[in-house]
Amino acid sequence: METLNIRGMIKSRNLSRSIHEIEWEKLIEMIKYKSELYGREFVQIDRWFPSSKKCHVCGEINHDLGREEREWECSHCYAVHQRDVNTAKNILYEGLRATGSMVMCLVDFIPNSENKFIYKYGWKCFVDTVGMA
Repeated sequence: METLNIRGMIKSRNLSRSIHEIEWEKLIEMIKYKSELYGREFVQIDRWFPSSKKCHVCGEINHDLGREEREWECSHCYAVHQRDVNTAKNILYEGLRATGSMVMCLVDFIPNSENKFIYKYGWKCFVDTVGMA
């Protein structure tokens, strides 16, 4: 789970009521409790981790990505990302990296005739990886 700046979000007129209604801190406590109950490890990712700007395929960071953009294309590997799906994958991979788990990694990508890429993946221990996917 991503660590969020709840106090800063409450100051925003658009978000404050929604955050108060769901009692965000109580939700986090419940998730921690449930993860312990089912033998899972609960990991919180630093709020400064670029989860939405980082390409989950090649690891390139898109510094020009605006808050309102919901879909974007990586300038390095040309993968097209839906912002929320890409963010979820990056948070998952960062959590797996933090626990030293095995992850699916990008091994190589080869261009094809349509100016797109064919991606090759493999399972590796996160300690041994350079790029991730």
